[in-house]
This record gives sequence, C-alpha cells and structure tokens, in this order.
Amino acid sequence: LGPLLYVLYTSEVSSLVASAGLRGHLYADDTQLYGHDSPINAAALASKTLAAIAQVRAWMSSNRLRLNQDKTQFVWFGTPHRLAERDLVALRDLCPALVSSGPVRNLGVMLDPELTMESHVNSLCRSCFFQLRRLRMVRHSLTTGALNKLVHAFISSWLGYCNSALYGCSGYLPCHLQSILHASARLILRIPKYDHISAQIREKLHWLPISARINFKICLIVRGCLVGHGPVYLQELCRPISSAAGRRSLRSADRGDLIVPLVNGKPFKKERTGRRAFAYVGPTLWNKLSLDVRREIYNLDNFKRKLKIFFSIINNSDGASEDPYHGGAPNKCPILLLLLLRKNSLSIM
Repeated sequence: LGPLLYVLYTSEVSSLVASAGLRGHLYADDTQLYGHDSPINAAALASKTLAAIAQVRAWMSSNRLRLNQDKTQFVWFGTPHRLAERDLVALRDLCPALVSSGPVRNLGVMLDPELTMESHVNSLCRSCFFQLRRLRMVRHSLTTGALNKLVHAFISSWLGYCNSALYGCSGYLPCHLQSILHASARLILRIPKYDHISAQIREKLHWLPISARINFKICLIVRGCLVGHGPVYLQELCRPISSAAGRRSLRSADRGDLIVPLVNGKPFKKERTGRRAFAYVGPTLWNKLSLDVRREIYNLDNFKRKLKIFFSIINNSDGASEDPYHGGAPNKCPILLLLLLRKNSLSIM
C-alpha cells in the first residue's frame, strides 16, 4: 500500500483509541496512544491502555495487519516527584514494560520521562560529530560551496529537526549543539581550532545561534497556525486577543497579539511543566515579534527573511534570545502515559 492508501486503511484506529478513553496520533505507520491522570491512578490508566492495545491488536488481526510488540514501548512523563508516587509493584504486575524508565525514540526524537531532552541532545551530538569527521577526511577534495551544501545536508538539517522541543531545556544542552555549529563553521571556512569563530559565523555564513533557531522554528509553527496550515489542535492554542469578548478595543488586539493562557490565575512560566508548553511559548514569542515581521504573515519567504533578521538583531544586541525562567514544580501535576507503537509496528502480513 502507498502512504495515502495506508492512512485510509488504518483510519479506524483513531476511533478505537477514542472508544477506550485515550487519545492518539498517527503518522504514517507510527502510532502514539496517550492518556493522563494523577499518580495514584497510574495502575488504572495503565489497565485502560492495555485494554486499548488489545482492541487495536484484534482489529489488526481481522484486517490482515500485525502489531509488532517488539517495537512497542511505554514511557511515563511527569516531574520526578510525581513519577516517584506511582505504584511500581502494581504496574509491574500488569506489565513489566510499564516500569521502564529509559528514553524512547518517537519519530527520530529521544524522549525521557522528565523531558530533559538530554538523551536526544547526546544522540544528536554523536551523529553530527561522526558526520563531521567523515567530511573532514575529504574536505581537501571539495570546494567551499560543495562543503557548505554537505554540511547543510548532514548537519544543519538534523539540528533543525524538531528543535522546537528543546525550548526551555537546561542551558548546557544548547551549548553542546552550539559546539556542533562552531565545528561545522571551522570546517567550511577552514579556520584553525583556537581562532575566534562567532564573528565569522555571523558575518560570512549568516547562521543563527541554536537558541535563536529554536525560537525561529516556534514562530514558524505559530505563523502556520494563524494562516490555517497547522494542525487543528495547535491552531486552537493560537487565539488572537481580538477574538476574545471585551478585549477587541485593546491596543494589543490592534497589534495582532495572541492570548497567553494562565494556569490557576498564574502565567505558565511560573509552572515547571507549563513554561515549555506550546500554549504559552508560542503566543509569548509571537507577541515579542515586531510589527514589520508580522505584516508578512501571508508571504512565507518574506516572513522567514524578516524573522531571521529580527533574531539576528536581537542576538547581536543583547547576546541572548531566551528569557530565563524560574520556579519550582507545581503542587498538583498529573503524569502522562505515552504508548509508542513504533515505526513499522503496523505491517502488512
């Protein structure tokens, strides 16, 4: 089956998951089931998930499909305090795989239970430096232009893939990725190891630093939601202030600002698990953009060009493009169970 026919053939999986009280995301032959609840109800949530798996497996058997259990993974998301409140004995009795605490790979991104993204960054650094060592062996046989294209193909594309998930992570992780950019620039420009590189990256290669690239990607996602090209569940999180009753006459509504949600009357940035949520990050970064950038929302090329200039100016003026966040873990935070029916887990028999 081709990609389109395969999606149509497995479209009933979403209704099966919804009937079990869970939610699901389907991307080609990768399927994710997820649900959330308090830690004391972890066993009940796990039982519900196992029941959903049984329904999906039965449906596949009747439709000439097979669920590959060897590639099926479980992962719990939550704060360390909340994860420690789970009844591991009850979970182990249900299924030993439910107590796994290691990271899982979802569409090429390594996700750990606390969403620190450390495993993903470490894996990305290993892959990129491996490619850089291979390119360094043949750099004398390549022109600068050809080397630049190879670096974009094997390095920059991976640094930009799903990098919006790195927003708000520990500061040392973007520094590791920034070292990849520095090594790539030294390779292209043939700059010695101990020479300064920051000015060369900015003036000759016109590259944004990692933190600005993350913000750049999030703003592109928000722009796609506002013009109707983004997923519905993300479009619902990008609501203009002008759409709220009683706020249409505000100056922020005239500027095209978006509504930044609150949690229990407090901004998301006061909550450890909320300050990285797209519902908060997307509108916050969008509201900081200049009006000159926002006016090009319907012209993608001009929008990307002016957005890059905007972040370049911000980076050159203050040397930082992210706001520092502080605050402890929330008092009442649910945990999330995500089931990954891994790539190729839905296969034609």
